[in-house]
Amino acid sequence: MQPSKSTNQVLFKYRGRELRIPITIRLISANRMQMYHSKRKSRIKAIVKASSAKKYVLKVTYATGINNVGEYTTKDGLYHALSSFTEKGLLTDLMRASLT
Repeated sequence: MQPSKSTNQVLFKYRGRELRIPITIRLISANRMQMYHSKRKSRIKAIVKASSAKKYVLKVTYATGINNVGEYTTKDGLYHALSSFTEKGLLTDLMRASLT
């Protein structure tokens, strides 16, 4: 008999030294919205730094159906949330939980 697999498939993996996790950001200004996807925090930070949006929507996907979403009006708030959503302890706990 084979062990049952969890329905929540982990979407992040360690590759080399860095953890790759799907991140989506929406930049909302007065007359338009732009959406970017990346698995690197540095790319998301560079996109936000170069933008002049009025509102930011951040989504970090850990597994199918498990994600963190937040809406921010300042870049500092967004950077803090990005760090919190991708901190090593949280990701380790999620990885352990998905393997059981």
